[in-house]
Amino acid sequence: MYVFSGATVGDNPGSAIGATTTWQLVLRLPREQFTDLLVIITAQRLVVVDLLLEGLSRGAGKVWSASFYTEPVPYERDEDVDEA
Repeated sequence: MYVFSGATVGDNPGSAIGATTTWQLVLRLPREQFTDLLVIITAQRLVVVDLLLEGLSRGAGKVWSASFYTEPVPYERDEDVDEA
């Protein structure tokens, strides 16, 4: 999967380019969403990517939506706890 910055909000986010067994997905995200995704990936918190695809045939198709889900940040008990 390739993700690029430069789309505007509301644009179709990408396309699928396929072969017989492997598909390459190209996504273009608005700069703000691209930056958010980059932070998630850099922090190694990306765990699931959901894609809504249409028309995957003859080596091409459309990506209608892409959702990125993170791993929860563990709560650190010793910090931020005031002992009275």
